[in-house]
Amino acid sequence: EALETPPKQPRPRPKSETAQESTKALLMEMQQNVPTLAGRVADFLWHDLDDVRQVGKLAPVQELLLSGREMQLQVMVGIKENRLVVDDAGGRYAKMCAHLEQRFPKAWRDSRKLCVTNTREADLKAARDLMASW
Repeated sequence: EALETPPKQPRPRPKSETAQESTKALLMEMQQNVPTLAGRVADFLWHDLDDVRQVGKLAPVQELLLSGREMQLQVMVGIKENRLVVDDAGGRYAKMCAHLEQRFPKAWRDSRKLCVTNTREADLKAARDLMASW
C-alpha cells in the first residue's frame, strides 16, 4: 500500500501587533533613549492625592503602572531618574514618589537595581530644593 502525502496546511500568520502593544514597545524604546522620559510622563499624569482618594479612582499614572510588570519597572526607573532633574520646590513630585512607593513597594524596590542614580543623590537634591523654596 502506497503512502500518500497529507494535504498541505497553511501556516498560521504571525499576529500583527495591536495598537496597545506597538505603543508599549515605542514607550519602552523611548525610555531606553531618554531615561527620564517615564518620570516626565508620570509627572504629567499625576494628580493630587485628594483626587486619588476618591472611591474607585486611580490616578492615570497608577493605571499606567498596572499595564504590565516590564512597563511598571521602566516607569519606576524613569520616575527615580527624573528626581534629579525635576524642579520640585513645592514638593509635588516628592509626594507622587512617596505615594507610588507605598502603593507599589515591590516595583519600587526592584527598580533600584536598574537605576543609574541613587536615592541618596535624589534625596539631597530634594532637600536642597525644599530649602531653596523657603
